[in-house]
Amino acid sequence: KTEARISEILCTDESGYYVLRHYFTGSFASEQFWVEQYSYDNKMIYSKELLGLFSEGTLGNSLLYKTLLPGKDKFLLFFHGWNKEKGKGYYVVKEMSKDGTLQKDGKELETLQAEKQMNAGFHHPVLSPDKSKLLILTDMPFVKESKETIRLRCFDTQSFKEQWFKEIKLNVECKRGVNNDPLINNSGNVFVFKRMVEKSAYIYSGYTFNSSAQEWKESPLDLNGKIIAQYKVIINSKQDFIVTGFYATKKENDLEGTFYLRFDGKTLALAASKVEPFGAKLLSNWLSEKNSVKEGANISNFKKKDVLSYPATGNVLIIAEDYMESFTAAQPGASVQKAMQYTYYYNDILTINMQEDG
Repeated sequence: KTEARISEILCTDESGYYVLRHYFTGSFASEQFWVEQYSYDNKMIYSKELLGLFSEGTLGNSLLYKTLLPGKDKFLLFFHGWNKEKGKGYYVVKEMSKDGTLQKDGKELETLQAEKQMNAGFHHPVLSPDKSKLLILTDMPFVKESKETIRLRCFDTQSFKEQWFKEIKLNVECKRGVNNDPLINNSGNVFVFKRMVEKSAYIYSGYTFNSSAQEWKESPLDLNGKIIAQYKVIINSKQDFIVTGFYATKKENDLEGTFYLRFDGKTLALAASKVEPFGAKLLSNWLSEKNSVKEGANISNFKKKDVLSYPATGNVLIIAEDYMESFTAAQPGASVQKAMQYTYYYNDILTINMQEDG
């Protein structure tokens, strides 16, 4: 476990902080996860190993740990299951208390017909900011020559009682490996950010669902031909939906500026849309004066680390770090199956404050 990395800081409370540790040797069969608690003087309080691939059952009837969300006074662990004999896929949540005690029996949140394990749907769980609501967006299994279909289910996080359900057939062709990013705010309204590539053209849409009126709406998003290279979808302190990050025009790694989209959390209308180049003043920190004023001037190796919301104003802060990653895959036939990751840090941090109007 000494080679395992802390992949995420989950949350904090008065007793310390909680992290997710991940160990990957290059083989999914040996992938391991731990939830760990530390005191504020960095002393470990506990380390709880989570269940890995085919963690419960057999190859034809198994539960696979997928992700973890920090809830209100507990953690929610999500598992994807598939039953070959019954030809179904299902999605299960289990609770884990802050002291590391894992619930034995879980709650089945979604079930769907799936004859093949590799085409058994994909699930996206998200919590509202106040942790009272759980939204599950399900990308339904791929069906050739049909329209893409998604399901939305909303649950309360205390009993996991279903609050509402909606199945939507989108006006796009069904494909494998779709990109849908959902959010749900404290009022129960939903936003889904969708990315598509059609014949080398990048297409973006924002979908909204008013849970009270049960109204679904699509808003095509025009970014003037820009490629969204790095982004995050978040909810600001005013319960608006935000999509923001960096754009490029040719290569996704060559970042040229920022983009900002805000949907009003109550009306669900697009309230702000802006695309802004970095500008010569910022770029001159890494480029020569001559190169920083060229059309298409860009910076590479910067990776978005996070997008944070200011509690009072509704503004957001983009944080990026300058580093490069290199991966070496495990070699077939090698006596030791390991995948190596190398990270080169250049010790530069970029922060950009985005106001409500972008």
